[in-house]
Amino acid sequence: METKRYQVEINGEKRAYPEGTTYLEIAKEYQDQYENDIVLVFVNEKLQELRKKVTKDCRLRFVTTGEELGNMAYRRGVSFLLIKAVYDAAGHENVKKVRIHYSVDKGFYFTLKGNLYLDQELLDRIESRMRQMVEITKVFDIVSETANNRALILLDEPTTVLSDAEMKVLFDKVRQMKEMGNSVIFISHRLQEVLEITDRIYVFKDGKLTAEVDTPGADEGLLYEKMVGRETDGEYYVSARQTVPTEEVVLECENLSMFGSFKDVSFKLHKGEVLGLCGVEGSGKEDVCAVLSGDEAKTGGTIRVGGKETNFASPSDARRAGILSVPRDRREEGMIGILSLCENISISNYQKNASHRLISNRRQNENARKWIQELGIKCSGVDQRINNL
Repeated sequence: METKRYQVEINGEKRAYPEGTTYLEIAKEYQDQYENDIVLVFVNEKLQELRKKVTKDCRLRFVTTGEELGNMAYRRGVSFLLIKAVYDAAGHENVKKVRIHYSVDKGFYFTLKGNLYLDQELLDRIESRMRQMVEITKVFDIVSETANNRALILLDEPTTVLSDAEMKVLFDKVRQMKEMGNSVIFISHRLQEVLEITDRIYVFKDGKLTAEVDTPGADEGLLYEKMVGRETDGEYYVSARQTVPTEEVVLECENLSMFGSFKDVSFKLHKGEVLGLCGVEGSGKEDVCAVLSGDEAKTGGTIRVGGKETNFASPSDARRAGILSVPRDRREEGMIGILSLCENISISNYQKNASHRLISNRRQNENARKWIQELGIKCSGVDQRINNL
């Protein structure tokens, strides 16, 4: 059966591409015509993801890092999902106004005005950290409009997935809400944040109140002691407990690239070594990890594990090579909420608990109980659903 082909117009030129061709593959053909890297594409003037496939005749317009929108998307660390959400929201019949702003102090942030309504379909397209900011902004919007400066605002671990710039925006807003006469309960396990934003602190341990202190008289050492029940030495890095990395290279990347995200990344990881990758949100560090864990495909360069060149077609391929990943958004990507704690622990390594291709409940439960005890997981038992923890 002959593959269907579609007419794609780019810069006034039309070419035929087979069904299933991605916009990313087309962008590679045209990259040489642009001085800067292509990072976004408009399909019939609608923003679309580069990895989506051609499904009809269309007109494409590529956006590079040399343009304001492309610069915002790539150089300054705003993801495609955020930009697409803003574009989608601007035309959504239930949203009066959605604007995105940038400042050196605050970074990127939303302002939502009017009778705001965001449906779940739209929210699902916004990555976790931006959904967090949307939810927080919705609360502040309600407080500003209806509470008459007498609101009680509960913020439960609000900074979990926020960047430093977004956290600064949140803290500035919390202080503003406080100055207006509102009250805030800020829940967090991050001691530095608690000390920065609060006036008074209640410390809990195992469901019991262990301390009530005024923030000016508290420090991290005191809070740590009240949280865990023992004093801290103040030294978390102990030289005597460290191991010296060996000369053996367990993972090597050479000119590793992923079109539209990062290029020519090279490093070596030695046995017994901890290697850090850092950068602003959207700088490409997340995509490097996605390629190494098999979630994304590289478009250039080589990966060697134990000296052997390899490619990962899926996360299971990476796992078989000994590469495991803990995702940033663990609630969305790192667990299956409707399954039990026991099932979540064993789902990525079910062969360990299988006999003749059948999963042994006994082995599975024993393994789960071992990790529950070792990690101090607070639960009612191995059968508790993980989204109820």
